[in-house]
Amino acid sequence: MRIAFLIAALNELDVQACNVTNAFLNAPFCEKIWFEGGAECGEDRDKVMIIKRALYGLRSSDAAWRNVLAQTIEEMGFTSTVVDPNVWRRRAAKPSGEEYYEVLLVFVDDILIISHDAVNHIDALKQVYALKQESVGPPTMYLGADVLKMQTASGEVCWGMSSNTYVKSAVGIVRDLLRHDEEGKDLKTTAKQPLPTSYKPETNVSQELNGDGISRYLQLIGMLRWAIELGRIDTDLEVAMMAPYSASPRVGHIEVLYNIFSYLMMHDELALASDATKPDIDESAFHEVDWKDFYGEVEEELPPEMPEPLGRPVTISCFVDANHAGNVVSRQSHSGVLKFLMNAPIIWFFKQ
Repeated sequence: MRIAFLIAALNELDVQACNVTNAFLNAPFCEKIWFEGGAECGEDRDKVMIIKRALYGLRSSDAAWRNVLAQTIEEMGFTSTVVDPNVWRRRAAKPSGEEYYEVLLVFVDDILIISHDAVNHIDALKQVYALKQESVGPPTMYLGADVLKMQTASGEVCWGMSSNTYVKSAVGIVRDLLRHDEEGKDLKTTAKQPLPTSYKPETNVSQELNGDGISRYLQLIGMLRWAIELGRIDTDLEVAMMAPYSASPRVGHIEVLYNIFSYLMMHDELALASDATKPDIDESAFHEVDWKDFYGEVEEELPPEMPEPLGRPVTISCFVDANHAGNVVSRQSHSGVLKFLMNAPIIWFFKQ
């Protein structure tokens, strides 16, 4: 999704979304499955019912629907990509003659289209499927992420993504859990950062949590991980530091997770812009190194059957940092990786 929004901003393309109504029921079932009619079947009770459509809940319904939708998308001229079969592309040209690839993303019944003529593709899908009317148009939310138009510092307008709706919902759930634990208990309103700068979870020797506490800890970690996936990069390091204690967390560890949620409550508005401007990087900061002695005379290996590059070119930047031997017990480090396409953050992770 992040790459798709960057492509849209870079090539000045439209973005449209839609959701198919009762998607699975559009697919004829490829197997013979029957059941004996119950009370809900009225006068047909006790009769043998043969399933003709991919009912929700059957194991092969997802595959049946995917096959039907894939056939429709192929008829529209799109080709499934090798790296992800649910990402489709089609060679296209703007009225100016500039060539690029239209992109179509599918997640079960949610469809996102990046094209200069995206509305026509939506109309083509309407000819085959019933679409949820409220879902048709420029996306406002996709796969749990808020989608919005943003203006960058340079004045460029681009698409952006945020986890604001999810974070506010998650914070509300955590506050309800705390109130259920103890009347009057709540998140603090003084958290200026996710963790204190000097905090070392490996030195915490507070009491270990019981089974319910461990379950709560795992729940909190899961909620935080999804918020990070939706764009809360500012908490990634802290959650990565706390996640390894999921097997046997302590009281002090879960209190730290509550502090992260307090920070999110106090800073619940954050969005990532798919900024298509070229980054300004001082190349003189990098030392020139001759790697021929190490690698020999080699050329970059390109993927087999790689499509012809179309559209405007991109610059890829990768930033890496580590707190060398940051863990005072194991002497392990946390390495952080942040990758950009142009000025748009695309991939981020921390690892120990």
